Amino acid sequence: AKVTRDRRVLSMTTLAVLGSTGSIGTQTLDIVRSEPERFEVLAIGAARSIDVLVATTVVGRADPSTATLGSRVTDRATVTGAATDGTGRLIEPTGGTVTFSYCFSLVATPTSCPAGTQIDGAVTVDAGASATDGIATASVTWTPPHAGYYLLHAAYAPGSNVFYASSSDGSSGQSLRIDRAATTTTTLVTPSSASPGASVTDVATVRSGASDGTGGYLEPTGGTVFFLCWSASGAPVECTSGTPGRVALGSSTLSGGADASDGIATASWTTTLAGGKVGWYRFRAEYSGNTDFLASADASASEVVEVTGATSLLYTGDSYVLSGGPTTLSAHLSGPAGCFGLGGRLTILAVSDGTDVTSGSFAI
Repeated sequence: AKVTRDRRVLSMTTLAVLGSTGSIGTQTLDIVRSEPERFEVLAIGAARSIDVLVATTVVGRADPSTATLGSRVTDRATVTGAATDGTGRLIEPTGGTVTFSYCFSLVATPTSCPAGTQIDGAVTVDAGASATDGIATASVTWTPPHAGYYLLHAAYAPGSNVFYASSSDGSSGQSLRIDRAATTTTTLVTPSSASPGASVTDVATVRSGASDGTGGYLEPTGGTVFFLCWSASGAPVECTSGTPGRVALGSSTLSGGADASDGIATASWTTTLAGGKVGWYRFRAEYSGNTDFLASADASASEVVEVTGATSLLYTGDSYVLSGGPTTLSAHLSGPAGCFGLGGRLTILAVSDGTDVTSGSFAI
């Protein structure tokens, strides 16, 4: 084979290096590594030091070993070789690559990971500042896709390094736990005031700040449960579990909307204020969470609807002439259809020539 270098035509020389772990053999291999376009090693041999040709170890470490969903995690691999160059110096396991992968479980750290999901591409090892310590490193930084338990795995491939064979690590030092991400839930009820029998809609917006590793955010999934509490004398302070009269309206599944990477999902519930009760209704939305996201809830002022009912007074007769004894006046109040429990006071005025001469106020 012929290749061109610096405008010269060079012939590729193939070599079989015997005594490759001795002084002459290691110097020969140094030349091969420095000029790969001229030399190709097809075979190497050794006598008493044959073990150094395969003596590599890989130790991996996850940093950090515990994080929250959306966090960046770095997997570092240290590759150590035992081959010497004949002068007591260790030969670096350079020229190779490390491939990182992981195995995943929701309940516990996997005990082994012989064939996991690969993280990005193979990473070329780096010898670092010292060229004679027999140590090279590689690392990859990534965003775990789910909350749960991981066992990371690092596999070294020697590539053009003729001294070392492949090796890998998947020890307990590579374990990683990813906790569920926090969420926030905000809600808005429309309309904010209504009449008995009207329909109102509560919209819950659930947000996540968990990064998806590509510049966006992971969207919460799962269900949201809507609740309703009522009071006749002002908005209920809360509508949490144990609040008297709390009613579960139903559950609605979150929807991510058009943007799949904004970390926002919504759910809604529409209900009719049946029964005709006037007063204050407080709605509450509770996001249930799932294996990736923590639950959250909201019961802010924007969840309150005031329901008012119009009343009418029926009074028969234009005027009464009061003489000779007591006179009884009767009034009938009515609210909208289905309304019940009217309260307040009714005031009756007696008028003579346009002037109030007497009045009475009565509880209804």
